[in-house]
Amino acid sequence: MVMAIPEKTVFETNQEIDGLSPAMIEEEMNKLNKNQPELLYFVLTSLEEMEDNARELGIYLFFVIYKIFTKAYGRIKKATFKDIESSYDYNFGIMEHLEKADEQYILEFAEKEVVKQPNVMKYLTETLMMEDREDDFYLSTEDKGFLFLIFLTVIDILDKKSNKVIMA
Repeated sequence: MVMAIPEKTVFETNQEIDGLSPAMIEEEMNKLNKNQPELLYFVLTSLEEMEDNARELGIYLFFVIYKIFTKAYGRIKKATFKDIESSYDYNFGIMEHLEKADEQYILEFAEKEVVKQPNVMKYLTETLMMEDREDDFYLSTEDKGFLFLIFLTVIDILDKKSNKVIMA
């Protein structure tokens, strides 16, 4: 069983990424593509049809979440399309169950029952809800739900593929 990533690691990783230059981000994205090509492909193709702000947020979230896992656990085994499909289908079933739930219930469910990474899930849900407080950024409820499903899948896969020892 993978130990949960500490909240401190989630916070520090997010802060570090916010301080990266565009060139450093590009270099890190190239590494991500080399290490997790199928997972990156899944995320990018899933985001293709979304509005620009939702797509940009999705790419940012993937980058941050991936870096949180690598900071905590080091190198992560490559995910396969079979891994992704299996996890996505499972999580899609959960999301159908939660479809009529309010945001607070979804947050509580995600933190306690769905994943073994409550601090990463808390970061995800807080980030998806953050734009509600910002006038220049809007995500539809449908976009929030779809991004949540994508990243529930990503977190599940990274959790399963991690080396199971906290590094940070």
